[in-house]
Amino acid sequence: MQKTEQKQVQYVKPLTPGQEDLIAAIAENTIVLVCGPAGCGKSYCSVTMACQKLAEGQVKKILVSRPIVASSAKKVGALPGDIREKIDPYLIPVMEQMKKYYPATEVNRMVRDGIIELAPLELMQGRTFDDCFMILDEAQNCDFEELTMFLTRIGKNSKCVINGDVNQSFLKKDSGAFAEYLDLLDGIPDIEVVELLE
Repeated sequence: MQKTEQKQVQYVKPLTPGQEDLIAAIAENTIVLVCGPAGCGKSYCSVTMACQKLAEGQVKKILVSRPIVASSAKKVGALPGDIREKIDPYLIPVMEQMKKYYPATEVNRMVRDGIIELAPLELMQGRTFDDCFMILDEAQNCDFEELTMFLTRIGKNSKCVINGDVNQSFLKKDSGAFAEYLDLLDGIPDIEVVELLE
């Protein structure tokens, strides 16, 4: 696996007190669950922290995942292409954020070399991620078993950030799984739950 080029580390700049708390939580804990509305900075903070940790050499890989759930009741049908091409449309916001940290050519190279992996949640069973910064977006669209499966993928020297908005679930059932997990894990050592209000 090719290493990322050495570069000056850009540190995350919080824009709100809530983002400052989130950045501190990510730095200090192995697992962070983040709940907040669209635009509050969940993805901004988690993706930029992942890029920062990669640039510092604290992790060797970034994993970005999300459940493949459309935001509309209308079915879009099967998307063309291989697995990577099928998931790309869902992860455009995350990739755009990475390209604010690294040049687009560097991001594309790291994706090609497997340093950045974009993976649908539904295909992660049986894997373990060591030395990895793991991000799960849109967790409100996961059921309880999927959230459990993602958390049990964490390997040695890895961090995990799970982002969601309990008011934006597109599931007809199990929409309370993310909220249930927020309560279930709150207060456990090395795990922090952060709520961003705006």
